[in-house]
Amino acid sequence: MSVRQFVFTREAAALQRLLDWVQRGYPLWTSGEVPLAKGPALIAKFQQRYRTDANKDLRYRLRRQGQAAAALVLLYRPASATLCWWLLVPRDGEQLAHRLERLQDAATRSGRLNCHGLELVQLVHPHSGKLRWTWRLGAELERTKRERLIVAIRQRDFQEEAGIQYELWQLPGFGGVRTQIGKLAALRRAEHRRRGNPQPAPWPAFLPYLRRQASDERNGCWMHQLQR
Repeated sequence: MSVRQFVFTREAAALQRLLDWVQRGYPLWTSGEVPLAKGPALIAKFQQRYRTDANKDLRYRLRRQGQAAAALVLLYRPASATLCWWLLVPRDGEQLAHRLERLQDAATRSGRLNCHGLELVQLVHPHSGKLRWTWRLGAELERTKRERLIVAIRQRDFQEEAGIQYELWQLPGFGGVRTQIGKLAALRRAEHRRRGNPQPAPWPAFLPYLRRQASDERNGCWMHQLQR
């Protein structure tokens, strides 16, 4: 089965696209993971039922008619040869997914959109004071990083400390993530000072901002290309 659907292969780009859809008014969502071989059937089902293949013009026309098209974001994981998928649905407009799917609301605390330990939240921008959507470490992942860092400093395990820093710098540079890393860096300095250790070498320059990610060959490919 051949279907036309872009598939992200870089997680940062997929996360950015999820943020885009929620920000554009698609806060209702459900997600899952399927083997790559089942991807075309899944895509075809969503396109037929929920019009996930609709372009911008068709989405506008459907809204004028009181209807709505959903959106589909796919992320390919080569290690497991699986597709992570997210179906995003607007709150307004007639949409079959409202009845057929168990949708969560990204704008609520219990329904936050998540991906491998990261969560999509609305935070106040430190400069403008306005609410913005951004990704950050979920509570459990942040707590794990904090506890590991404190134990590594207590035991003077410099290899573990360096490993934690490397893991943090692999995360995508969304505003929420950057803020948390800044706090972890401050915690590291304070813990070394509290234990009377010589101040450690500073971590590398701050995690860079995530630039705008395009839906192109740098960040993914079309579904039929994965099937070759």
